[in-house]
Amino acid sequence: MRIAVLYICTGRYNQFFADFYKSAKKYFLNEIANIEYFVFTDDEQLCSDTDIHIIKKECNGFPLDSLMRFDDFLSIKSQLLCFDYTFFFNANMKLLHQSD
Repeated sequence: MRIAVLYICTGRYNQFFADFYKSAKKYFLNEIANIEYFVFTDDEQLCSDTDIHIIKKECNGFPLDSLMRFDDFLSIKSQLLCFDYTFFFNANMKLLHQSD
């Protein structure tokens, strides 16, 4: 099974990506799926792991970055069509285990 994860982090929201990514690698369906991350960001140096696709996105601030996210997602529609499932996570998301 192939899963695409969509994540937007521009401006100051870039600070949340490392914790999100670390928690997703630990807790998000990794044992049953091949997961690739599509990160819309203005920080081209955010991460260089092979399962992360950096999509350059200018920071337009709130509320435009939120309102226009579906336009951003549609800009990579052809890439997403080969995945079985697609998930979007907010920039301040962190996956936790019950004991954490």
